[in-house]
Amino acid sequence: MRSPAQRRRFILTSILFVGLLGLTIPIALAQTRPGSAPATGAVASPAGLRERLAGRIEELSKRIEERLELQRQVERADAVLARLEGAATGGPGVDAIAPGLVNDQYQLRQLEIQRDLMADQYGSQHPRYKAIVQRVAAMQEAYDRRLKGAQGKAASELDAARTDAATTRKKLEMAVSNVEAAKRELIDSAAPAAVAQPKH
Repeated sequence: MRSPAQRRRFILTSILFVGLLGLTIPIALAQTRPGSAPATGAVASPAGLRERLAGRIEELSKRIEERLELQRQVERADAVLARLEGAATGGPGVDAIAPGLVNDQYQLRQLEIQRDLMADQYGSQHPRYKAIVQRVAAMQEAYDRRLKGAQGKAASELDAARTDAATTRKKLEMAVSNVEAAKRELIDSAAPAAVAQPKH
């Protein structure tokens, strides 16, 4: 049973092999075509060509898989960075640092609405109004304390997240370069097998 990575590698290799099959067959036929001029240099046998191309295809497939994995890592690193930047300012992502904080804020806003309604219904001197004012103040203090702690924690993790995101993007740039290099090596491996055109 192949792992997901092995299945992706197999698919990539198959696609690349099929794409190059149209190149290897004409080259092999050209080597044995009557009237064809000999190559100016040493020409690899069809078997040798296929073996060399298979190795280059495998290498290119490996490089492409590495690039795809690094693309996924960059997306994850950028998502973490965006969440921490939002949390550091009390915006989106803060609930991931302090679970339940968004719900606390909602409950606080609901209690504030009740307080305002009681002010209209009973007046500011009514005991029930004074009681809910104290509840709102206590809840607000607890919320502010948790929010400040979450913001501080997010801020303390930001530098590491920025470094990780930048490092991962740099690795991706190198992986892209490696893919292009593997493509050139694959083309170069097939080039020596090309034979001269028939003389007229």
